[in-house]
Amino acid sequence: MVTHGKIGVFGASANPPHDGHIAAARVAKNALKLQKIIFLITPQNPHKDPATYASFEHRFLMAKMLAEQHKVTEWFEVSDLEQQIATETTAPQTFNTLQKMSQNPAFNNNLIWLMGSDNLANFHKWDQWEKLVNNFCGAIIGRGHTQNELKNYACGSILTKLIKNGTWHWLNDSNHNGCATNIRENSFKNNTLPHIPSVIEDYISQHNLYKKAG
Repeated sequence: MVTHGKIGVFGASANPPHDGHIAAARVAKNALKLQKIIFLITPQNPHKDPATYASFEHRFLMAKMLAEQHKVTEWFEVSDLEQQIATETTAPQTFNTLQKMSQNPAFNNNLIWLMGSDNLANFHKWDQWEKLVNNFCGAIIGRGHTQNELKNYACGSILTKLIKNGTWHWLNDSNHNGCATNIRENSFKNNTLPHIPSVIEDYISQHNLYKKAG
């Protein structure tokens, strides 16, 4: 079946996935009138410490649990596409992943890249990031940041121009609850884990995840 509505592709480490991911997805869905959002779990963000990562399998399963607990599976699809590409090319990159997705006629060239503003500090280090922003529409979800802060980032001037011409968007998220780093730190200290459903907290405990500092 061909999909005619706009599709958001929300990239995340999901380490672990948390309520803030759903809140950000809702902001994007409503602001951009998206038909659905594909929650694209990255196998490994090269700009983050691999020692802090749970396995892809754990993160993917927890993301599925998150969607089910929030009852958003009708429009929020957890995807392992980047992991599939990793088995083919050893080094999947976001631009290549989006290119591959755009070749699927089901998406009808309606893909919009979504990312949290916490990625801005390292965005200019992403492989082919300028190709990404110039070839795909996108939106930055301002989780705790404001659009005015773009000037502080190496990628800021290009993104500001794209926002002005309407191919990219800045979306304010006033309900940015959830921080993966905070959750991992609390797990390491054996504290209650904030901003995640209890089933995911139980899963983290049962599998002894995030027991290293960071």
